[in-house]
Amino acid sequence: MTILGDELFVVRWKQEDCVEVYGVADSFQCLRHMSIIHLQPAAFTGGRLRSLLTYLRVTSPRPPTKTDSDTLPARLTDIASCPISSTLYVSDLCNCRILRLRPDDAAVMTQWPVEGGAYGLSVTQSGQLIVCCTGAQELRQYRADGHLLQRVALPTDCLQPWHAVQLPSADRLAVCHGGR
Repeated sequence: MTILGDELFVVRWKQEDCVEVYGVADSFQCLRHMSIIHLQPAAFTGGRLRSLLTYLRVTSPRPPTKTDSDTLPARLTDIASCPISSTLYVSDLCNCRILRLRPDDAAVMTQWPVEGGAYGLSVTQSGQLIVCCTGAQELRQYRADGHLLQRVALPTDCLQPWHAVQLPSADRLAVCHGGR
């Protein structure tokens, strides 16, 4: 979950692929649900996993219903917000990608593949995205447009990185991970 402005954005692993939005100022009343729909099956091209999101639908405050049996479900594992650019990021583990969204109308601004699986997300003080890649056992730092800035290989005993945050010193990260 993440807060941007006066809204709380929540993703749930076991719920249908949606982002729930709650009002912070009004006792966390549900304002709307945003559902990712009409995904094309992922395809391998040149060894890179790609998938195409045709559109994102904003529905009423009630949970979305499945209307298309051909829909490839996304598996949203985390959500983060950037107050600098006023955008949201969601990680889709099943399709190995990151989606950058506008929080008001849920339009996809940018999306990019993340080989090794995108799991936990956080945003640095300067607005860069930190992604925990569970399959690659590393952290990746991206610009808002999806340009990879840095890869950080994790020690061999740091299995399954789930979440990482930038520490106040700005040159260090704290990592939550699984174990043996």
